[in-house]
Amino acid sequence: MEFRNLRRNILSRIGHKWLRSNGKKPIFLDGLLSAYNDIPEKEVEGAIQSLKENGSILISNENQSVRLTRKGLKQLQLVKKPNNNEAVVVAGKID
Repeated sequence: MEFRNLRRNILSRIGHKWLRSNGKKPIFLDGLLSAYNDIPEKEVEGAIQSLKENGSILISNENQSVRLTRKGLKQLQLVKKPNNNEAVVVAGKID
C-alpha cells in the first residue's frame, strides 16, 4: 500500500513542533511514530529514514530525538489560516 505525502506530512509535523517550541525542545521519534499509529510502523520509519537520508532531518542515536536541518527548514513554509492569524507549518516539495 502506498501512503501519499507521508514524508511531507511528517516534515510538516516536525516543523510544527519546532515552531511551537521556538526550536528549543527536542522532538522525539516515539511521538512521531505514535502520531501515525494508523499507518504501519515500517512505512513511517521508512519515511523518517528517507528524510534523514535526503538531509532534511538529523536523528540522534542517544535519545532518538529529531532535529531539522537547514535544508529541512528551507522546505517548510508558514501559512496563515484565513479565519484567524494562526500560522500552520506546511512542507513544500521534498527532494
